[in-house]
Amino acid sequence: MHRSLLSFIFLLALACSPQKDPSKNPKETEAQTTDTLLETPPTEEIVDEEMQTAFMVILDSSSDFNSIRALAEKTANEYQLKFDTIEKQYYPEKNLWGVAVWSEDEIYRGEYYPRRSDDDTHPLSLEYQQWYDEKSQEKNLILMAGIFSLSLEAEEYINKFREKFPKAYILQKEIYMGCMH
Repeated sequence: MHRSLLSFIFLLALACSPQKDPSKNPKETEAQTTDTLLETPPTEEIVDEEMQTAFMVILDSSSDFNSIRALAEKTANEYQLKFDTIEKQYYPEKNLWGVAVWSEDEIYRGEYYPRRSDDDTHPLSLEYQQWYDEKSQEKNLILMAGIFSLSLEAEEYINKFREKFPKAYILQKEIYMGCMH
């Protein structure tokens, strides 16, 4: 049983590791692979390499799921944007906005999983503010309009929402972009 568990952990670690291109220098790659297997760097180094500065456009927030969900749908409709739930659904008995129990993601089913990156369409999403801002109230949801790697892009994007959302703001945060499985 212990061997099976160790094998599973090893395979999981390999799946989350960046792939090297052996065509560049096969001997160097082989030496690096051997070194990596023998000496695993401290966790802090891995985390530092996988952190990214992100600029999140936050339109509004609320601890009332139904009102912020309605606002998200209305805003998506008015601005012709996609409202992406990222396979999340609301569990009223737990007051939880989490990954759907029918999701293929066995690890996060029924738990919250944060948006960490964005695509060019910048879909709206509901996220727990506490994930991005440690000082916020527990279970407070934010209506996020996008995540950007450049502050100038975030500033330009937030301007299209200023009339309807005068209190909208940009939150700058270091976000872990590595594998969370």
